[in-house]
Amino acid sequence: MIKRQADLADPLQPYKTRAKKFSGLQPDVYYQFLNELEMYARSPTVETAQWGLHRALEALQELALYAHPASDAPEIIRELVNELGDFCESRLFTWALESDQDFTPKYLKEYTYVL
Repeated sequence: MIKRQADLADPLQPYKTRAKKFSGLQPDVYYQFLNELEMYARSPTVETAQWGLHRALEALQELALYAHPASDAPEIIRELVNELGDFCESRLFTWALESDQDFTPKYLKEYTYVL
């Protein structure tokens, strides 16, 4: 499969694309997710990036509340939240190590520090 140019330029694009199918559940909450994710991507410090990430993931979790309980949307959204949280926090972990900044993961299940 050939990746589109946008996917190559933005590592978050696959997650945004997966979330987009739930945008109709509550468009305002979906746009809040995108805005907070953009804040994560453009933050100058690990702390503000982590704050933006957590707010983005909270907005995405909120979308699940608008889905019909009998549908598989709530479960798909929960999986997406965990995968996105894992991906972004692994990047934050690396950034924190390289820049000697504090970082405590919330979603990242396993991380190691190698000297």
